[in-house]
Amino acid sequence: MPKINGLGIHGVFIAPALTDGIICVMSIFMIIGEFRKMSTKY
Repeated sequence: MPKINGLGIHGVFIAPALTDGIICVMSIFMIIGEFRKMSTKY
C-alpha cells in the first residue's frame, strides 16, 4: 500500500488494519453460510 495513492509510510501502517477488516467481513459471511447449512440439516 505504500505506493497506492502516494500513501507512503502511512500505507505501511494502514495495510494490516485494512487486511484485518477484510478478513473479518469474509469470516462473518462464511459463518453465516455455515449456520444456514446447519439449520437446514437438523
